[in-house]
Amino acid sequence: MVKIVLHIGPHKTGSTYIQKQFSSHRETLRQASVYYPTTGVTLEWGHHGVAQQLMRNQPSEFLNLILSESEDFEKTIISSENFDLLNYKQVCVLGDQLDGLDVTVIYVYRRADELLLSNWQQLAKQGNTDPCSDFFFWHFSRPLRSPILNPCALLDYYRKAFSPRIRILDYETVRQTGDLAQAVLSLVASNVQIPSSPEKVNVSPSVTDSEILRALNVIYSMRHRCSPRNRVLKVLTPAFKKAHGAQFAELGNLIQACTVKVDIGGSYPITTMQRRLSEVYADDIIGTLSSAKVVNSYDVPSSNWLLAPEAVRLITDLYDSAFPN
Repeated sequence: MVKIVLHIGPHKTGSTYIQKQFSSHRETLRQASVYYPTTGVTLEWGHHGVAQQLMRNQPSEFLNLILSESEDFEKTIISSENFDLLNYKQVCVLGDQLDGLDVTVIYVYRRADELLLSNWQQLAKQGNTDPCSDFFFWHFSRPLRSPILNPCALLDYYRKAFSPRIRILDYETVRQTGDLAQAVLSLVASNVQIPSSPEKVNVSPSVTDSEILRALNVIYSMRHRCSPRNRVLKVLTPAFKKAHGAQFAELGNLIQACTVKVDIGGSYPITTMQRRLSEVYADDIIGTLSSAKVVNSYDVPSSNWLLAPEAVRLITDLYDSAFPN
């Protein structure tokens, strides 16, 4: 019976790097009877098509194909950080499709004090319009419902739906001592080695650039009455940034002048949720979890920069240059 390994991310824990490594070394994996399917890969290197189909509250046709293709292999790896977007009903549908199979779920834990800001930056790339303060507030005002502050919120779905074997890797520990893709692979096939890569994949924009993107997303949303998704990202291409360097510099100065220093490392919601994970999933954690820093200060943008007289002109001119029609 083939063993299924579900790598469920979550977002901003090196998932894209892991997927690219597995794709690049697919033949090495095949020789060790480890299957990394091309079926269900709809964007770059992850099986996001599987998660997308499950979001319709229906079984995934991609997953059915993968299971039929897996018959000649000992183990099959299915990887998508979008599995962290499934609700409980959708995870139950997934569990029904995998019924009777040997399933392991791999989750990469990253400290919430780092993960919050990284997720906000990533969402700005994807068209989100929420100010950083609103994003932080949503999670801190309902920590039990936050998949960032409370990893158990997601893991509990999988454990209750179909009781797979769960393995939790610590992001910081692995990055300091090894390679993320190899660490995940070692849980699948300990005798298989793939070379690490110095390449960084899916890097988030800087905090300043993320705030510029967010403001441009707001303008796009108002003018087009729809989500910009990732259309605004073109303003961060090297050619566009070079051509509008003076505007970026001025906007950057305005934003940096209004940044707010936050220190959430030792906050009660973060330490409490991490303790809950350590207790509830103690037997599933590989090694130990890196503790949230007692002091971890970093700057986040405040929307107050938009109150500067020249701010609206600068950001509007930049938008009109990017979207002349």
